[in-house]
Amino acid sequence: ELRTFNRWLQEDPYEDVIVVSLWNPGGGNTAQYEKYLIGEVIPFIDAHYRTVPDRRFRAIDGACAGGAQAIMISSRRPDVFAYAGGQQTDLGSYPMVNQVWDSNIGRIRKAGGVAYNINTNVKDGCNSYSNGGRLYQLVQDMHAAGMKVDVHVFQSCGHGYCAYRYPNGHQSLYWFSKQFKRNM
Repeated sequence: ELRTFNRWLQEDPYEDVIVVSLWNPGGGNTAQYEKYLIGEVIPFIDAHYRTVPDRRFRAIDGACAGGAQAIMISSRRPDVFAYAGGQQTDLGSYPMVNQVWDSNIGRIRKAGGVAYNINTNVKDGCNSYSNGGRLYQLVQDMHAAGMKVDVHVFQSCGHGYCAYRYPNGHQSLYWFSKQFKRNM
């Protein structure tokens, strides 16, 4: 996986991106986190950095519970995010994600769609993609609705920091950078 990633970078390097990393210790309080993110963080970043304040240049991503929250927030606010991702997305602790996504499909379509980047690892206990579980079903629903969904099932690491950082985190940044480049 490292060789593949390094080859990608040699062939087509990252575009410049601004990454804002937030720790959300609130866990299940997605609504409060969403309000803070959209009402305070994004306006601050747009006011203080050279951003393109357009949904086509904005993504939300998260790991584990954060991946579940990223999918839910992008579903409810596709006017803000054109791209969303999940790294080792935990749909066991967040079984409502599929329902939230499905109940917002009209909103997602009206905004022009959301493209998704889903990463998981075969050794990850939260991997409900490889076994045909909730994440697999969500991806199938996204495809059926005409959304672009890229899924990567990595072989290295289990659940935890090593997987968030590499390969999942690096691949996510690379993927988002390529999506933004297409919109320039």
